[in-house]
Amino acid sequence: MQRYRIEFADDLMMVLDQDNNGHDAHVVAPGREAVYAAKMKINEWKTRYPTIDTVRAKRELNRLVAKM
Repeated sequence: MQRYRIEFADDLMMVLDQDNNGHDAHVVAPGREAVYAAKMKINEWKTRYPTIDTVRAKRELNRLVAKM
């Protein structure tokens, strides 16, 4: 089974596979609505890439936005 994860770089949230190939991306912006949209994108990705860790991704998202 292919393994996927979400990685963050600057203001970009990306889905990568075990070979570091990119599959999808979303720009993260500060603000309540933008953070909500990013969390909804993580939930959407979970259905397409079931091996991602949504808890870890949302925790990292919160850290990223706190630094913005």
